[in-house]
Amino acid sequence: MKQISVSKKLKVVKLFFSGLSYDEIAQQTGVAKGSVVNIIDDFRYGILQAPPDMAEFSPHYFGAWFQIDIDSDYRAKPGE
Repeated sequence: MKQISVSKKLKVVKLFFSGLSYDEIAQQTGVAKGSVVNIIDDFRYGILQAPPDMAEFSPHYFGAWFQIDIDSDYRAKPGE
């Protein structure tokens, strides 16, 4: 299994915070959707640390909003 670089993982996080869905992030980065979910979870639980230039994206800062947004991505969309 190919390792995903830290820079690519941070790009995934940045795209997530820019409002893209997991599917859109997967398409733009070439990272599988399941890996995108895992990367966001790693960030959420503090396993993947934000670099200093992303300090405002601390998972603790977003609290409940972060959980709601993650949960909403698991909901079925019309036509799925």
